[in-house]
Amino acid sequence: MDFHAMIEFPPEHTQMISQDEDFQPDQSVLLLDYLIEDNVQLTMSQMKWLRDRLKVLDTGAEVQHSWCELVIQRRDLRWLKDVETFLKQHQAMGVYLYGELMISENRRLQALARSVFNTVRPSMAEAQRLAVEEMLFPT
Repeated sequence: MDFHAMIEFPPEHTQMISQDEDFQPDQSVLLLDYLIEDNVQLTMSQMKWLRDRLKVLDTGAEVQHSWCELVIQRRDLRWLKDVETFLKQHQAMGVYLYGELMISENRRLQALARSVFNTVRPSMAEAQRLAVEEMLFPT
């Protein structure tokens, strides 16, 4: 599937879509951030293509974080397991995502935030734990 043909990218972004080589992590983050910031509409097959092409599960935390932001922004419930895994494995980087989950106003996303937090709470650093508690349980 040719992603470039599916989505109109501005000329300055077309060099990122190469079918012949793997994306570098910084290219993946740049592409995902572009899709988030410009609120580019993506179909289910485009999301799957992105996840597979960027090898999200096999990359570093920055790429996974950007992928999770995209999933949350799109409220794409098919990839919630990716978000859950990220929050559990990258607790410090996940703090921002808890906020995104809560402001989504989506009950399933908010329930995921609370559920994961209750699981990882005992192992979180105090500063991170307090920041997330403030987001999840505002006073």
